[in-house]
Amino acid sequence: MSNWIQKYKIFDIYLFLFIFTMINREFLFFGFDPRYILFIMSAALILLGLKNIKEIQFSKIEILLIFFYILLFFSNCCFLINRHPVAIKELKSLNILHMNNFLLLITIILYKKEVSQKKVTRYYKIAMIFLIISFLLVLLHINIPSLFCGTKHVAVYGKDQINLFGGYFRIGGLAEDANYAFLFFFSFIILLFIEGLSISNLLLIVVSFIGMGLSFSKTQVLMLVPAILIYFIYKKIKMTNKIKDISLFVLSMSVFLLPFIMLKLNLFGSMITMANRYSLWNTAIQLIKRNHFLPAGLGGFRFYNYYRVNWLVQSHSSYVQILTELGIICAILYIFVAYFNLKRLKNLNYIILLNFMFFSLTSETLYLQFFVFAMYLLNVMYENEGDQMNQEKGKKILFFVNSLGKGGAERVCANLANGYIQNGYSVDFIVLFDDRSYSKQESYRIFSLGIDANQSKIKVIAQIFLKLKKVNQFIKNSEDGGSYALVTAHLPLSHICAAMSCVGKRCLYVQHISLKSEGKYYNLYKMFYKNKKNVCVSKGLGNEFVHLMNYDSHNIEVVYNPVSIDEIKEKAKEPLVFENKPYFLCVGRLTKQKRFDRAINIFYQGKYYKDYFLVFLGQGEKEEELRQQVKKLGLEDRVIFAGWQGNVYQWMKNATLLLHTSEREALPMVLIEALASGTKIVASNCEYGSNEILKDKYSKYIANQNDVEDYIKKINDALTHFEVNLHYEILDECQGENVCKRYLDVYKQMF
Repeated sequence: MSNWIQKYKIFDIYLFLFIFTMINREFLFFGFDPRYILFIMSAALILLGLKNIKEIQFSKIEILLIFFYILLFFSNCCFLINRHPVAIKELKSLNILHMNNFLLLITIILYKKEVSQKKVTRYYKIAMIFLIISFLLVLLHINIPSLFCGTKHVAVYGKDQINLFGGYFRIGGLAEDANYAFLFFFSFIILLFIEGLSISNLLLIVVSFIGMGLSFSKTQVLMLVPAILIYFIYKKIKMTNKIKDISLFVLSMSVFLLPFIMLKLNLFGSMITMANRYSLWNTAIQLIKRNHFLPAGLGGFRFYNYYRVNWLVQSHSSYVQILTELGIICAILYIFVAYFNLKRLKNLNYIILLNFMFFSLTSETLYLQFFVFAMYLLNVMYENEGDQMNQEKGKKILFFVNSLGKGGAERVCANLANGYIQNGYSVDFIVLFDDRSYSKQESYRIFSLGIDANQSKIKVIAQIFLKLKKVNQFIKNSEDGGSYALVTAHLPLSHICAAMSCVGKRCLYVQHISLKSEGKYYNLYKMFYKNKKNVCVSKGLGNEFVHLMNYDSHNIEVVYNPVSIDEIKEKAKEPLVFENKPYFLCVGRLTKQKRFDRAINIFYQGKYYKDYFLVFLGQGEKEEELRQQVKKLGLEDRVIFAGWQGNVYQWMKNATLLLHTSEREALPMVLIEALASGTKIVASNCEYGSNEILKDKYSKYIANQNDVEDYIKKINDALTHFEVNLHYEILDECQGENVCKRYLDVYKQMF
């Protein structure tokens, strides 16, 4: 793009004029139609942009639309060959309208990188405010001054033109036609939903619904219903890519053929508006048959109908118009354009396109600027959104987590944060509780809610709600320089905090634990996660969400927790005072879930105390109970409670064996860290994770958690036969940099 075009935002002005004149077709300025400016700007921008045409990669939609318009203009030749006593003025008018659309298309193709959802929505707002004002003037019986409009009516009156509120008039305003005003209002509502439900947007949505009611069209409402239904049905149904592609093509073709099907079945034939249309469509079919599906030329139907019934009128269906005037080849091109658009669009823009397609069933939209908007600009908006979001997003990451204290999920967040920081990202933490054992104050920006961790979950949730305004303010201040490239929440309470915040809808909810462990809160969490985008840290946990909770698998991705292999290996080399003594090692919080009481029984019954020590690294509510058990068995001299250690890897490296006895874990990180440290392992067959870590020949070292004898047997085997290597399959999948990239990819895919 030329520097001066970029500097003075020439294309932005052009894009604004395009959207403004698309909606306010009757808007004139001192009798001058601003669409002429649009026409001139198109020509100028195209000439300036042609020098960069080699850099443009043409999409399938662009190529098909260009051919569509070439054939459209070719149809004029057919019109003239047929020697209709055509009014030159009428043909010239049609050509100008279509030429304007063609130039719009080419201009946007050349400058498509400058299009964004944000820009389009902002310009749409301005244009719609003008349309709303014109509606208000009509309601107040104030004539719109000739300064701002043409000579055509801004309202439609008549007994058959009843609006939703019972008035005997339907308003078109500066949109000229009530049906088109209805289309603009509905599309505006969708764009506002995509932007976000602020107070101002909610007010505009309410006003737009009133506008739809005042421009009410029974036919258009009928067309609106299937558009919305198809969107939600399609979103819910699980299907393969092949079935999906076939269904979208069938949908595109079916919508095109729908007027002919409706005519055949006489659907809604009792409605006056439909009866009139059916009369026109019958005439069109006669013309199609006469021309053998060849084009009758622009305006061909209008004049053919005039000769038969002395009524100079359009066919009142874009699909009938295309097949009649432009021929079968243009009809096929149109179907493929619709198909590729439906295939590409994912967000609520999808509904705008579907609504336009159904709207076109009973209205002529081919010559409208909205044709380019719906059939091309929506696609560009969606295509650019992903790229522009990545550009606009600063290299920022946001974590929601209970704390940065001692715990598996907390350690995972710290490891991920370190990985992102090393790759040039800045990291923000929103934490519920103040424990910050894993934090590096110089690297992280931390916002703590300062909630007392010893309260009930209900009280914690209540305090989260009370502090939500401060949370949102923290996020807003951070995103002033660009949105977050990744937002994740870890553990159920943090999930709730994230969901209630302003980033709730664009957050990945990371599952570290089985919800079955949440006891009485299980059903609450089950409802909470129903429509959330979830990352599960193991395949087993992912299957639980799908089957036990009847969860949509499209909303779940499996990403293993990260470990810094190089850091583990480096820290494992540090000398240990205890290293000359042979010992079994248990690592983790001293809680019921870890079942370290089993570890003590195994150590005692296997008589390993004669040759080894048993070392516990960790603290927790079960520590005193475990000490009493050790005392009762007379093992005080051989069992050591070493508490939390800053470097657990030196303990792992020097351990004879890591003993894992948990009854429930999503992904036992201690096993992965032990493998990276070069330590022998015997693990519990806890609910998830162990069988994903210890695969193939190492699976024999997974013991039945309720069978002490099985543990003893597996330990004896491991002591002599466990082959230590540093190239386990799981280590590659858990490499910190790979996991960081995986999270960014999943985030981009899901949002």
